[in-house]
Amino acid sequence: MNRLIALQAETVIVADDHPLFRTAIKEALEAEQGETNFLEANSFDSLQKLVDEQKEVDLVLLDLHMPGVSGLPGWSTCANAIPACQWSSYPPTRTRW
Repeated sequence: MNRLIALQAETVIVADDHPLFRTAIKEALEAEQGETNFLEANSFDSLQKLVDEQKEVDLVLLDLHMPGVSGLPGWSTCANAIPACQWSSYPPTRTRW
């Protein structure tokens, strides 16, 4: 099986306040990452709780604009606790494509 995520992650947290985004990311990755345990966080507080509860988290996909976090300080906190912490974001005003 081809693994999309570096490090062949066993536990991945998808942290985003939009349920549709969390579900889409999780389902897209689950199709290729069948053996990976995906967890979801809908706020920075729930992310911190998951990180504290889980002994080994391999990767966090982090939205920087969600309740309890603002920009890079949230990412820095996450990156200090987890070896591979990535973020996703979009500008508040998007241009039509």
